[in-house]
Amino acid sequence: VFIWGNPWGKVCEAFTDAEGRYTLADIPVAYPRYILMAGKDGYRTRIEGRVAVIAEGVTNVDFDIASGSDPDNLRVKFGTLAYWPFVKPATIPAGATIAADASGYPEKVRSYLQADELIQSDHPGVVAKAKEIADTLPVEDRSDTRKVTWALFEWMTKNIDHDSVYSTGGAGLDLLADLDKPYRDVTSGIWQSLSPDGWCWGKNFYDWAYKGDEALHVNCCICVEQSWLMAAMLRSLNIPARACVGSHEFWAQVSSEDGLWVHASTTQGRVAYRTTGKLGVGFEGLPAEWRFSVLSRPVLHEDWDAQKAGVWRETHPWGERYEGTPAGRERGEADLNHFAATGEAPHGMIPSGILPEEGRDFYHIDYSDVTINLFNIGAQRTLDVRFPIPTDSGPLTPTWNVVHWTNNPECVKRTWIEEIPNPPAVGAERWYHVEFDLSSILDG
Repeated sequence: VFIWGNPWGKVCEAFTDAEGRYTLADIPVAYPRYILMAGKDGYRTRIEGRVAVIAEGVTNVDFDIASGSDPDNLRVKFGTLAYWPFVKPATIPAGATIAADASGYPEKVRSYLQADELIQSDHPGVVAKAKEIADTLPVEDRSDTRKVTWALFEWMTKNIDHDSVYSTGGAGLDLLADLDKPYRDVTSGIWQSLSPDGWCWGKNFYDWAYKGDEALHVNCCICVEQSWLMAAMLRSLNIPARACVGSHEFWAQVSSEDGLWVHASTTQGRVAYRTTGKLGVGFEGLPAEWRFSVLSRPVLHEDWDAQKAGVWRETHPWGERYEGTPAGRERGEADLNHFAATGEAPHGMIPSGILPEEGRDFYHIDYSDVTINLFNIGAQRTLDVRFPIPTDSGPLTPTWNVVHWTNNPECVKRTWIEEIPNPPAVGAERWYHVEFDLSSILDG
């Protein structure tokens, strides 16, 4: 029995005695993302996650193992091409105020005031923290959209660390190689989800991610979890907010007929503040995200319908960019076809760090993938994996060039595109589905 990844370079393993008992001692304290594995020759490996270790405490973890061999991992990749015009960043209009209740907002944004299981704007801990921050303002400023949203953004920037900074000691994803150095924290969300050796535990990405109150508890999370917490605090103060994949938008209006979405990224804010001491980076920023939800719940890079919790990892979503011309589109379509055939993504015509600017538009391929470990899948044999396509309410327009690649093409039963409207919210969510029959992998 062993902890996956050797936290901080320490091998944490034990062998069971004749009665099946084991002890792992002196484990570094962490909340609550340790992953334990149990293995024996001739038996299938078993995994348990969400294991917390508290100071001077005892955590009991039991395993029930069965004979057999371990199945291979399932890997699924996705790519979609969209047109990306330059869109000037929106700013908070002068005189924007927070409505007294939901009726003060247009119907099209009211769904973004609702609490759900992911954006927990009704959780007592989230509500209390948002109120505590807003109450630092003079009473006359507590209905001012700019002053309240800035107070929340500043607090997040100063107090909720971004996990890539926390786990690598550096400023961003370019330092992912540091994740496997001896001091690595194997409970870090970035290490678990993006490191070639890391694993996350849950039924899917949504299930694994920290919700608002958990993020407040650990004070450190990945961009997705930061966006959910920020959106939850905004909603708790009656400010419509929607979470993108790794940032958020909030609604600012001077009347119920005159309002707009303003983009912000607390992850950008935190990284800049921690490395340079500068406040405000990412506030009223360029809307570089395009995976917006029309529901109260957010959209993620990928999703799947596992019935039992297991381990998984992803490659961080990345993109390739091309000139916004017929030749650029042709090159993008050719690269996307190469990706569908090989699983390899050619480099685009334009460096990924360059954004559209006035007079220069792009075509953009959005790539994402997930590796799903099947050790704990149980009796489930049909698995539906889905990926988001750019939405109408974002800055990108889909071309409907959508492809996938998998290491088990023989298991693909069908693919289709799901469209989820939520009138009167603007736009529709669109998901590309790949449905697998895993019988040949698990029973063959």
